[in-house]
Amino acid sequence: MILTLVFISKEINAGTIINTSTSIHQSLLDSYSLPVTIYGGTIGPNAGGVNRGDSSRSSATIITTNTTIDQIWIDNHINNLPILLNANVTITIAENLIFNDANMYFAIRGTGVTIEGNGKTITLNGITNYSGLVNNGDYLGQSGIAGYAGSVVRNIGVISNNSSLKEYCGWIGQRSYGNGAGFSITNCYSTGDMTNTRSGGILGNAFMNGTISNCYSLGNISGESAAGIAATNNYDASKINNCYANGLLTGVNANGICEPDWESGSAIFSNCYVSNGTFNTTDANNNLIGTDGTVWNTNVNPYTLSSFTFTWNGTTNTVWNTASNWSLGSVPTSIDDVSIPSGLSNYPIIPASVDVTVNNITIASGASLTLSKGTTLSVIGNFTNTGGTVTLNSDSDEFSSLLVSGTTSGNITYNRYVNSVSGGWDLIGSPVSGLPFSTFIQNANIATNGSFYAVGSYDNTNDTWTNATNATSGNLQLGQGYQMATTAITINNSHTDIEVYVTSGTNQLNLRSDKWSLDSSIKSNLHNLNGKIEILGVTYTVTSLVETATYIRYSVTPNPRVNGLTTNGNRSVTTTYDTSTGATLNFTGAIANGNQSVTINNNDATNSGAGRRWNLIANPFASYLNGNSNADGTHNFLTINTAALDDNFEAIYGWNSSGYTIYNNTSSATYIAPGQGFFVAAAGSGEDQTISFTKAMQTIVGTDDFIASKTLATSYELVLEMHQDTKKLGDTKFYFKEGLTLGLDPGYDAGAFNQGSALSSRLLAQDNGINMGINAMSLDHMNSITVPLVINQEAGTPFAIRIANHTLPSDINVYVEDVVEKTVTLVTAQSF
Repeated sequence: MILTLVFISKEINAGTIINTSTSIHQSLLDSYSLPVTIYGGTIGPNAGGVNRGDSSRSSATIITTNTTIDQIWIDNHINNLPILLNANVTITIAENLIFNDANMYFAIRGTGVTIEGNGKTITLNGITNYSGLVNNGDYLGQSGIAGYAGSVVRNIGVISNNSSLKEYCGWIGQRSYGNGAGFSITNCYSTGDMTNTRSGGILGNAFMNGTISNCYSLGNISGESAAGIAATNNYDASKINNCYANGLLTGVNANGICEPDWESGSAIFSNCYVSNGTFNTTDANNNLIGTDGTVWNTNVNPYTLSSFTFTWNGTTNTVWNTASNWSLGSVPTSIDDVSIPSGLSNYPIIPASVDVTVNNITIASGASLTLSKGTTLSVIGNFTNTGGTVTLNSDSDEFSSLLVSGTTSGNITYNRYVNSVSGGWDLIGSPVSGLPFSTFIQNANIATNGSFYAVGSYDNTNDTWTNATNATSGNLQLGQGYQMATTAITINNSHTDIEVYVTSGTNQLNLRSDKWSLDSSIKSNLHNLNGKIEILGVTYTVTSLVETATYIRYSVTPNPRVNGLTTNGNRSVTTTYDTSTGATLNFTGAIANGNQSVTINNNDATNSGAGRRWNLIANPFASYLNGNSNADGTHNFLTINTAALDDNFEAIYGWNSSGYTIYNNTSSATYIAPGQGFFVAAAGSGEDQTISFTKAMQTIVGTDDFIASKTLATSYELVLEMHQDTKKLGDTKFYFKEGLTLGLDPGYDAGAFNQGSALSSRLLAQDNGINMGINAMSLDHMNSITVPLVINQEAGTPFAIRIANHTLPSDINVYVEDVVEKTVTLVTAQSF
């Protein structure tokens, strides 16, 4: 049987609708010369004339989904009108912007909006009476309206280039911005003067109920009742923390920070500095005094934004982003140092799916810090653990991540999810350094078979695996991958006479720890592995946990009080967790700091053909890595290591519990999870090659093992599968992108991991005798091309070929042609 795959173009109907959340280049739309409507996503350069679904080109742009904005976006969308932000939208500023009209600003039209400045600036060119960058609830700074709650503006600077500020308004927040309950302005600054009545360097006149922190203004304060930070005397439990004004204060009743009566009532005003004017509260020596007692001397060097240390006190609970748990009354940000001392009852837990960035962090001996699954902690400066416990957690599809740009000292523990034996094993590497085999194999969840532990090294000189025993010496090596597996059992533990109490108004179960001794792996697994706690016949599912000095505190569902557990006392307790598909193994050691490398070798020709080109390596960091050019154009694994990889197999081969998935530059943005192992094929014919894992590859992006985002709109793909009844025998992928060829395109074309796989294809040019797992071609070839398929199947055995998924345009038909039988089957409509 000889089969080919045929791609043929057909006519596009007018009025095609493209639903997308990605970027579409205008040249692609122009090629159709038909009306096209785009819902969501963004439009690349030269977007004039495209129907965006607006009733008029002069309409204000309404943003309903998370959007990244650059200057091209501004030029194509704003047309000197406000940008309207619907509820729960996040706007990210991708580059420094220029505004040229007073009507160019963001208008918040719903709750939960975030404007992420990303450290960029917006320059205002010659704008007179500017109302401010952000409006909340109405247009142009009108007063007397309630703003929308929960808005966040952060990490942005507003630069005045011959611009002036309207009365009652602020350079960052307009007159109405502070009306939104629970608002936050963080890490922002302005350079313009405050010359009009009640104008503010950060916020205009407003009824405030929120927080301004780590902000400063550089402009002079000459307007009547103007202020360097907030031009308001109306407040409700608001805070101004860690702010300074550097301009000359000359206006009548003007103020360096805010109105003089700010500190009456429930407002908090702390750690602020005025370098050239007056201060709201001073002592006899002219020192600046905040309500928390902090003193700043006006004669010392001006306060800088990185000069404060936030100390954890755990006053309220264990949640990192609860402001009252910190010494300065607000949550630390990327410019702040963090200290976690010993001797506390509550220690910080960064909640699931929360990303935290700090400057430097220090964990004292006896203290602890826990990163929930799906969480990222980025440390811009140095990480110092002087003897505390730092724990990173994960489950089957969510991994925590720790990224340190500076120096590191002290250990961490990574509770890394690993498939069970019955779940198909896993390929894993150590995300820490200095971990002995003898320590690691003591993990309670690791699978065993007699004297062997399910931790195996691969030898490509003879294609063999060697599993660890008690006699195995040395450490797990950074950058090396291992086969690993955990036990596959349901574990039940019964406990009697355990003191239990329930926190009022919460879903927390508190169990007295000195009467209930659990090792760390069981406590972690109750959190990560569908853990359950049964008390008085009611079963509760554990969602998170923290261990205090006296109690193990579990957050559970359903709420215990709703189920009648209203009194405290001794109870019989049963705990259960399920490891049928996998469990966590703890890796304890030092953080891999600096660039890492590992040696690989192509032994395909050794030992009379028993050798292999494949090398098992692993991400050595406790953070994600950019895997391909769609994740990062420069700092990614494939680009950095192109010279060390075989051109025919320039890809990442990831184990999926039953076979190998190929990831290369035809794949959407690919991220390698902490400790993730994978195979690569070495270049050359016996000489050593060096694989580099650089710090620049590290990223906070990613949630799962080899998680991939959506396919780019400028490329298309099709995946064929071969089945026998309900059993999948194999698959192969075809990929189309401008600039590729019919020959070998390293990093795009990739040979199949198993050259005898059931289904593959061959290159139409430069055929090196390799069966391809991914066959990449130009966009032009998609309109008319015939590609040879390779079928490895016993003669006379029935099978079916069908499309598993594709992103091809609707004008492309795909046929499987049987050259011998002279039949053609349209597989876009049925199986072959």
